Amino acid sequence: MAAITFEDYFIEEAKYSRNKHFNPDTTDINLGTEFSAKINASNKEALVALNVVVGSLEDDNQPFFIEASIKGIFTFEDDEAQGISFDSYLKNNSVAILYPYIRSLVSDLTSRSNQFPAFYLPVINIAMYLEKDGRIEFNKN
Repeated sequence: MAAITFEDYFIEEAKYSRNKHFNPDTTDINLGTEFSAKINASNKEALVALNVVVGSLEDDNQPFFIEASIKGIFTFEDDEAQGISFDSYLKNNSVAILYPYIRSLVSDLTSRSNQFPAFYLPVINIAMYLEKDGRIEFNKN
C-alpha cells in the first residue's frame, strides 16, 4: 500500500473566454501558460489546489483565455512512508497526480469552444516546474 492516497478531486474553477481582439490571420500564436499550486495540510490529510492560466485577453496574438483550478484530497499513512515526510509526498506527488486532470480540462474547454483546435498542455514534470519557479504555496495546520 502507498503512503499517500488520492481520495478524490473536484473542479474548483473552469473559465474560458474568447479573445474578441484576436486576429485570426496571425501566424505568431504564443500562448502564455502559468501554473501554481497551494497545499493546505494537516498531519494526515491535505487539500491540494493546482491552478493554470492559459492565454490572454490583452494580447491580439492569443485566441483565448483560460483560468482553471482543480483540488485534490490526499491522506497519509505514516507506517507506509519509508521515512519520507507527508510534506515531501505532497510537494512531489500530489501535483503530479492532479496534472493529468487539469490537462484534460484545458483541452476539453478549448475543443468544446468550437472556434479553435484543442489546446493540449505539454507533458511536463509539474512538481519540478512548480518547485523551481517557487510556485508552490504550502500551509501546515
